[in-house]
Amino acid sequence: MIANDSKLKVVSLGSGSASQMLQGVAENGFKNSEIDVILVDNDFRALEVGRKNARCLGIEDIIDLRETTVGKFLKEADASINLIEMVWLTDYFDDDRFFSYLCGIHSALKEKGFFLGANITSKEESDYAHGVACWPRMYYRKKEEILENLKRSGFKEIWTGDCGLYTICIAQK
Repeated sequence: MIANDSKLKVVSLGSGSASQMLQGVAENGFKNSEIDVILVDNDFRALEVGRKNARCLGIEDIIDLRETTVGKFLKEADASINLIEMVWLTDYFDDDRFFSYLCGIHSALKEKGFFLGANITSKEESDYAHGVACWPRMYYRKKEEILENLKRSGFKEIWTGDCGLYTICIAQK
């Protein structure tokens, strides 16, 4: 599926099932002629769940699945994307990769495009997450660190907010 200039192009990096994004697209009544949604994940099974979710919502014709890594996708992307979201994924990237991906996201966005992201900030539940639930290592970043990385990667307008254990950010190119 190739987006033309009149369509919104939206990308979910590390999309998994993309249930929240797809629900939002469906509830806002976007039509095939108005939007293309690209789900990017390196797990084929997660993408298949995304396809099933889109089918149940009646929007399967607007999604494109890309089984690849975030890094590979960003290297191939052009500056044609209106919105990129990557939530609940940056927690697993070390500082160098985190910054590199932010630079790649910035490059992939159209002028005035938006990035929606989140990163775990609070270590409040880390004992449970890593001791009991056996989650892999996570990178807890302070809001100030997230802001600094977004600025260094080229974003002009940045908004942040607290959401439980996470800092949510919206950044505009």
